[in-house]
Amino acid sequence: MHADPRAVRRLAAALQDCHCVAVAPYWGRIHQHLDGEVARRGRLMVEGGAGPC
Repeated sequence: MHADPRAVRRLAAALQDCHCVAVAPYWGRIHQHLDGEVARRGRLMVEGGAGPC
């Protein structure tokens, strides 16, 4: 089954528009949150290990 190239382009444009409205304006805050979450989980691993074997 092959996708219609025009439909794929329309879908890609719609997804890009959605990203521009729903994600891009908040990406800085999202990225900060994710960085903090990675740091928190790293600290948990250092302090408590991976758990029982």
